[in-house]
Amino acid sequence: MDIKRHSEVDNLLSTYFSDDMSLQDLVDKVYVLGLEHGSLVWKGLSPEKEKQLEKWRSEQDVKFAAKQGKKRAYYGAIGGAYVYSYCHTSLGTSISVKNEATGETLDLTDYGDW
Repeated sequence: MDIKRHSEVDNLLSTYFSDDMSLQDLVDKVYVLGLEHGSLVWKGLSPEKEKQLEKWRSEQDVKFAAKQGKKRAYYGAIGGAYVYSYCHTSLGTSISVKNEATGETLDLTDYGDW
């Protein structure tokens, strides 16, 4: 972390700990700071990975619907069955998606970018 960015984060933390900032404001400002300095770059999924995810999600929905004995999977009022995980490492970003209802996980990491 460069000196300028380090001092900006220190200032944000000082403001937060002096009770002049909410936790959500701190998170938002640190996120924006990361974007400004290029450390939170999200390239998104490639078209191939998007198709792979869409196909996998459809398969998961069919499996869970069958388990429920229904035509369509029902994941509750907010439909929160899928957990998306992004882990930024020095080599690259690992991406995985887990269906909480079936317990299955899809690895979408593009290891070719590492």
